[in-house]
Amino acid sequence: MNIPPLVLITDSAFDDEHLARVAELVCKAVPRTCVQLRDHHRDDASLEPLATRLLEITRAHGGLLLLNRRPDLARRVGADGIHGDANGRTPVVSAPAHDDVELRMAKDGGARFALVSPIYAVPGKQAPRGVGALAAARELAGEMGVIALGGVDEDNAAACFAAGAHGVACIRALLAAIDPGTAARRIVEHAPVIGSSPR
Repeated sequence: MNIPPLVLITDSAFDDEHLARVAELVCKAVPRTCVQLRDHHRDDASLEPLATRLLEITRAHGGLLLLNRRPDLARRVGADGIHGDANGRTPVVSAPAHDDVELRMAKDGGARFALVSPIYAVPGKQAPRGVGALAAARELAGEMGVIALGGVDEDNAAACFAAGAHGVACIRALLAAIDPGTAARRIVEHAPVIGSSPR
């Protein structure tokens, strides 16, 4: 399995220049990083320049670019696929898994990895599931990768890897970091080596 150790999810609270700068620093610090472009407000046309730039960044560092539920834009810019539900036209590389039902749907839909969340407390989200959800997900996922999402940062990422996660996904832990590259390296410090079991 070639599962990214780190997924950087963008946040529309930050401007495009900041998002691209952080993506560059993170992808340079942690090769094979996956960047997920997520924006619930703008249309495809206004996001295309940012998507194109992020694609250039991820390509330069052996990473992936996924677009959150935007299959048309993903195809237009040549992204690696989408994060979302299977639609039969654009590769679903990652999928959400807020519970075991969604995890099975991701697996049946052919996702390469699932974002299991929320692991830790996140304002406005459901109650945290804890790292036990990662161990349970590994049992159900088969060959599909398991990525921990929800409140993951430098202080708790190691516990996610110890529980069985192949990788972790972060938003503000990287986007709001003073030094995103250093933060990224610290977050994946205990990530499993490619081809080995994290446990």
